[in-house]
Amino acid sequence: GLSRPNRVFANFGTVSGGAGNQVTGSGQDATISGGVENTAGGQDSTVGGGAGNSAGANGSTVGGGQSNSASGAQSTVSGGQNNIASGVQSTVSGGRSNVASGFMSTIVGGFQNGASGILSTVGGGQNNQAGGNFSFAAGTSARVRDPFESGDPDGDEGSFVWSDSNAAPFTSTGPSQFLIRAAGGVGINTNSPSPGGLTVAAPGKLTFETTPRQMIDLMGPAYGIGGQGGVVYFRTEPPGGGFSWFMGGTHTDTQNDPGPGGVRQMRLDGAGNLFVRGAVSGGGADFAEMLAGESGLEPGDVLAIGPDGSLVRSSEPGQTTVVGVFSTQPGFLGGAAEGEGHTGKVPLAVVGIVPVKASAENGPIRPGDRLIASATRGHAMRATVEPVVGSVVGKALSPLPSGTGLVQMLVLVQ
Repeated sequence: GLSRPNRVFANFGTVSGGAGNQVTGSGQDATISGGVENTAGGQDSTVGGGAGNSAGANGSTVGGGQSNSASGAQSTVSGGQNNIASGVQSTVSGGRSNVASGFMSTIVGGFQNGASGILSTVGGGQNNQAGGNFSFAAGTSARVRDPFESGDPDGDEGSFVWSDSNAAPFTSTGPSQFLIRAAGGVGINTNSPSPGGLTVAAPGKLTFETTPRQMIDLMGPAYGIGGQGGVVYFRTEPPGGGFSWFMGGTHTDTQNDPGPGGVRQMRLDGAGNLFVRGAVSGGGADFAEMLAGESGLEPGDVLAIGPDGSLVRSSEPGQTTVVGVFSTQPGFLGGAAEGEGHTGKVPLAVVGIVPVKASAENGPIRPGDRLIASATRGHAMRATVEPVVGSVVGKALSPLPSGTGLVQMLVLVQ
C-alpha cells in the first residue's frame, strides 16, 4: 500500500524515520526517533519509537511500546501498552493499562494499576491502587484509598499495602498503615512460615520498645499482653473470662479446651479460683494464716492466743493456749488477699514443717519428741511426761542437744 508520510508542524521538530509520525504545532524541539503513528505534541517531548504513542506535554517522553501516552509535564512512559503517565513528572515503566496520575507518582509495571497520590508507587502486579499521598501498593488488588474513598484530602497517606494472589480487594482503612495479606504466611529468617501467620526464625525475635503499654491485642484490647514498668500482665474480659495453660493439642474455639491430644495443666477463672492438674509447690513447707499479733514477734517464735485474741509469744511451760509458730517462709499463705491490709498481722504456721525456736531446758530434744511451750518466751521444749491436752505445738524433726537454737518441727497442735 501507499506509505504514510511523517509530518513536522513545529519549529525545530524532528522525525527520524518510521511512518505516519507527527510532531504537532506545539511540539517545538520535539523528537520522534521512529515507529508508526506516533505523536510528539509537547515542547522538548520525545517518542523513541513503537506504535500509536503520544508525548503530549512539555518535556514528556514515551520510550516505545504501543498506544502509550505521556500527558503530564516531564512525565515518562518507558514502554508497554495502553499506559498513561498524566501526572506531572509521573512515570510508568511498562506493563499494560496502567495510569500514573499523581504528582511524581510511579508504576513499575503490571496490569491495570493506578497511582493517583502524590509521590505514590505501585510496585507491579494487577489491579492495585496507590491513592494516598506517599503510599505504596503491590501484588493483587492491593488498594490504598484515595481522597474520595477516605474522606481525607490526602487519602490514606503513607500507607503500604501488599496483597497476595487473592483477587478480592485488600484495602487500607486509614493513614500510615502497613498492611500485608499473605495466605501462605509471613517469614522472617525463614522461607517456610506458618500459613496465614508470622514466623520469626532463629536468631530473630520479636522486640518491643521499653514504653509501658499493652503490647499485644488478642481479639481486641479487652484481651491482651502488656507491661507496666517491671510487671508483665495478661488481660481478659469480665465476667466470663479466664486463663488456661495447655500442654499439647491443637486450637479449638471452645473455652478451656486444649483440643485433640492436649491436656489442660492449669486454669484461673474469672472469680480468681485457680485449678491445677498436679501438685502446687511453694518455697516453704507449711501453710500459714495472717492473723493479728503483738509487735516485736519474730520468725520461729512459738505463738499463743493472748487475752484480746491476738497472737503473743508463749511465756509459760506447757501453756495450753499455744496455736502454732511464726512462719519463717510460708509455702502457702492464707488471709493475705491482694488489697487487704497486713499491718499488725503475722503469718501463723498451722500445718506443715517450720523452724521453731527451742530450748533444751527440759532435756535434749530428739527427733520425734513432742514439743510444748517452755519457760523461755517464744521457745519450745520437749515434753517429758504426758502433756496436757492443748499444750503440744508439734513434733521435733531435728535434734537440739543443749542450750537454745532452731529445730525443724512438724506443726501438730494437740
